[in-house]
Amino acid sequence: MMTLAPIRSAAHAASYFERGDHADYYLTDDVCPSSWEGEGAKLLAIQGNEVEPERFKRYLGGEIAGQMIGTYREGEWQHKPGWDLQFSPPKSVSVVALIGNDERVIKAHDQAVREAMAMLENSAAWTRLNNRNQSGPNQLATGNLLAAVFRHDTSRSLDPQLHSHAVVLNATRKENGQWRSLESHHLYLAQKEAGLAYRQSLAAQLRELGYDIQRMPDANFEVVGVTDAALGEFSKRRDVVDQKLSDLGYTRETAPAYIKEKVAHESRATKKRVEREALYKDWVTRSEGAGMNVARLVEIANERCADPDWIARCRSDSFDVSQKIFDQAIRSLSERDAVFSAQALQAKMNELAVGYGISAAVVNKTIETAVDKDLLMGDRTVKSYCRHTKGWQQLPAYTTPEHVALEEKMINTMREAQGKALPEFSLYQVEQVLAAAENESRAQGYDGWTSGQVGSVRGVMLSDDNIVAIQGYAGTAKTTTALKTIAEQYALKGYDVVGMAPSASACESLAEGARLYNVKTVASHLLRERHGKQEPQRQLWLVDEASLLSTKDMTQLLSQAQATQARVVLVGDVKQLGSVEAGAAFRQLQENGMQTFKLDEIVRQTNRELLQTVEHSLQGEAREAMESLEKGGGEIVEFAGKADARHAAIVKQYIEMPEVQRQNCLIIDPSREGRDQLSQALRGGLKSIGQLSEQEINTRRLERVDLTQACRKDALNYKVGDVVQFLREYKSKEVAKGSYWQVSAVEPSLGVVELQSSTGEQRIWNPLAWGAKSQAYRPKECALAIGDKVICTSNNRDIGLSNGTRGVVKSIDVDRGFAEVEYANGHLATITLDAHGAQHWNYDYVSTVHASQGKTTERVIYHAESARINLASQKALYVALSRAKEQATVYTDNRQRLIEHIQEHTGEKANALEVQRSGPEFELL
Repeated sequence: MMTLAPIRSAAHAASYFERGDHADYYLTDDVCPSSWEGEGAKLLAIQGNEVEPERFKRYLGGEIAGQMIGTYREGEWQHKPGWDLQFSPPKSVSVVALIGNDERVIKAHDQAVREAMAMLENSAAWTRLNNRNQSGPNQLATGNLLAAVFRHDTSRSLDPQLHSHAVVLNATRKENGQWRSLESHHLYLAQKEAGLAYRQSLAAQLRELGYDIQRMPDANFEVVGVTDAALGEFSKRRDVVDQKLSDLGYTRETAPAYIKEKVAHESRATKKRVEREALYKDWVTRSEGAGMNVARLVEIANERCADPDWIARCRSDSFDVSQKIFDQAIRSLSERDAVFSAQALQAKMNELAVGYGISAAVVNKTIETAVDKDLLMGDRTVKSYCRHTKGWQQLPAYTTPEHVALEEKMINTMREAQGKALPEFSLYQVEQVLAAAENESRAQGYDGWTSGQVGSVRGVMLSDDNIVAIQGYAGTAKTTTALKTIAEQYALKGYDVVGMAPSASACESLAEGARLYNVKTVASHLLRERHGKQEPQRQLWLVDEASLLSTKDMTQLLSQAQATQARVVLVGDVKQLGSVEAGAAFRQLQENGMQTFKLDEIVRQTNRELLQTVEHSLQGEAREAMESLEKGGGEIVEFAGKADARHAAIVKQYIEMPEVQRQNCLIIDPSREGRDQLSQALRGGLKSIGQLSEQEINTRRLERVDLTQACRKDALNYKVGDVVQFLREYKSKEVAKGSYWQVSAVEPSLGVVELQSSTGEQRIWNPLAWGAKSQAYRPKECALAIGDKVICTSNNRDIGLSNGTRGVVKSIDVDRGFAEVEYANGHLATITLDAHGAQHWNYDYVSTVHASQGKTTERVIYHAESARINLASQKALYVALSRAKEQATVYTDNRQRLIEHIQEHTGEKANALEVQRSGPEFELL
């Protein structure tokens, strides 16, 4: 691991690292190895030299090469000394290095630290430029750091703990020889990447030193042969910190960084001095008591290395394993994106490679080989946001031959359906239908139909293509006019009209708006077809929210339509959010000649300025959209800093609304984390005005763990406490369809997960071998009060609930931990602590942008933080604002920065057949 902390003062740092305020100086006879490292040290001609106390103090104070770095302020010279980067290997490495006296491992650790520092120099060495009154960048990448590295080998509990402190001085040199202060936020941005680089380098070296490597969760590893008992025996300091965190209600995974730092500081052991020889003897005795012969483990590693062919075999094996890692990375990345950056592929492979002891160099060579063998297709770029430069850049990108073939099949299937249908209606009949529909509309108090609505119905009913599309902006009344009429007329001609949509909630909206009785999700339809259940002849498929379909699902759907000779009408909006999975199929079909009828006259907004806001947003004109909003469509509220102030303002606005307005107000936060935090703030506000009962129960809900299919097959992606639901029966394993099992243990060495049912039954699950049809959830502790609004998050046919069904808590039983919920469809359900099936719910106060697509409401409150780059897109802004009829309020931390990000970030997904175009069009984060 790698941790990063600022050094508060030069004087303290000098004593801490040089005189004895550190763990190793509990030893009476210890020497602390040190060296100057980094390109900055090389420029000063001291790289590799021992750190001299006086020079170290001068550099901490900002005095380097006769120059003074810092600022003269309030009558004194001020300079931040630097940052302490601590590199620590897994505990098993410390055991073989320090108890086993394997100096090779210590050298490998030193080399891994140097490689991680080199990575930081490439990405995190920046200084600020003094050009405030000039155009151009205000930061400069220098490519050099100056670090004093100190190696230690004990923890504060005097357990063996090999680690190095790389004290990065607040100094970097420009090309003109001037030394300047570092821009520290780049170090923090690169912290995770540097820690990964350290572990990857160390693991790869250990393999070549004769050790076997065991994969561990979170891109970590351990040395095979060091027993769990030994790891526990020599992790006293970790146990103390874990217990302190537990007392505060945290784990290492859930605790904020400042809490972990505070606990670590407060739990430091009282100093006591011991002789190194006595300490070493104690380590040996304790390791033997834990059932370990460390010396023999080191001896075996040395024997392997004595074989002259060992290194060659080891490196050959590395390339074989790296190919498997490549396949896994490609499966994972390409499930979500048809085109992905070379940077993303490298990062994914490096993350997987750590546990196999595969170096970054082998990873890069594997990618090069894949390109040479046409397993990857280049000549593509994606637009990516760089957090270091705070700007967008073009990155080299790849796609796969499989994605290209899939898109070609989809397009060809659509083209083969052109001209193959016999029109069921004459022009005269169509005009009669349209006249009747318009008369009905006016009789209901509307202004008749728009030209787009008329043209869409006319076009679909007269088309001789079996596959056509209706492209309609949000709020153009696609469902209640065009789809309803088309469905009615084809049903009169004897067609079985089937409505489809990607989600259960979208299906309900389609059924209600178009008055359809046979409606299903696209997934259930595809599953039925795959199982050979034939549909009746003469079918019309009305597929709503088609922009949310992936290329894979769209291809399967069109292929099935071709096989059954069904007519298909795809309905959606390419300007709204697309599929979570790979591809922008609906857009790609339109661009490749699918007959498309357009609805572009928006009728939802009753507020003229809000309508103009929505029209600007769908064109990607964020600045103009915000200006229109302030002219009368709503307002923009700006609170800089943390989200708490914005949350408080949103709560105030919401609870001050009359009840009828609250019922017709949609609050949107793009992120899950933001949604959950804002929901809690709103619950507090509603309690303050008596809308929720003071008394509440402590209960639990299940939150979906978002894993790709490739990741689901890896046991290391599951954590103790996770709940796994199997979506089909596995008879030979005695696992029933729909059954829930809790993860009780994960065995990395075997690649298996130990599961336990609510009745105490146990199963050993190898996700790679079976159980692909499953879904993992993470239990979340929460509370419910009478009056709480909830939403169902999974389909439950047994009690008549579908994903997206809304409800209200009507009663609670504190003693038994029960909450009775009345859902909008009239069903009653009980939420309880002891039944996983009843825990598929969430608070219904805040929606993500993705979940809000397809909804209509009177008012929208949109919390849009500029720092959430991947969620601040043109598509997200358009979807959020277009939900409202009357008014929209945007809360943000920085209006100008939000506008700039949205202007640059379309949110559009790339397709494999789209080779680099003349202008940047697609983004990847």
